[in-house]
Amino acid sequence: MQSITFPPVLPARDQVADDYFLGLDLAQVKDWTALSVIKRSGLPETFTCLDLVRWQGEPYTAIVREMVQLMNTEAIRGPRYLIVDGTGIGRPVVDMLREAMPEHFRAGCLKAVTITAGGAAHYDELSTYWHVPKVDLVSTYHCLFGTQRFRVAKSLTLADALHREINSFEVKTTAAGAETYSAWREQAHDDLVLSCALALYFGQPRRTPRPWGYDALPAQLTSMKGEEARGPMGAQGHGSEADYFTF
Repeated sequence: MQSITFPPVLPARDQVADDYFLGLDLAQVKDWTALSVIKRSGLPETFTCLDLVRWQGEPYTAIVREMVQLMNTEAIRGPRYLIVDGTGIGRPVVDMLREAMPEHFRAGCLKAVTITAGGAAHYDELSTYWHVPKVDLVSTYHCLFGTQRFRVAKSLTLADALHREINSFEVKTTAAGAETYSAWREQAHDDLVLSCALALYFGQPRRTPRPWGYDALPAQLTSMKGEEARGPMGAQGHGSEADYFTF
């Protein structure tokens, strides 16, 4: 796989610091594992997808090493959170990540999620997992898309793929008026949309409070490996509105 490098990111233009949410959707080795890197900035909060990466056939040990590098790099001059789908196959990988990054786990910056079919979202102290209904994840990104508070740099190679995944994700209304959503794994690809949904869900201020007063410029995000390739602009988190998709 080719090596990629995240480009510089401009800081927020107000008194609220930028922070970063990394959504990791883990899959079986034969399927696609996806990572999204999303910046939260401004008031009210807006979210910018800085990078989309996915792997197929990559050993979990290699993915863990990449996540450790990304979470520990001093190049990101701001808080960052790794949100991992620990449903099913993801559970042993979560254990590997926690063992590799115990300080992030203790600080609450490494969050494991079990996606459920219903019920209320809650944190289970026994398993130390968040249990989040699929409808909550879906409704969060639908709300942000509908209010144009989530945008994706068009220069990202996988931006079009994400757009297609979102458009193919079906919302159905039952006779009783309740909304139901197609299963995550029903589509040929839904790894990108799930990785974004995880990051956006925990990027809501009521779940992860905002850092204040941080004015340092993140010099450069760390290098990663994956299918992604840089466009001429990169994913700098700034530019004209024509440089972004909004949903």
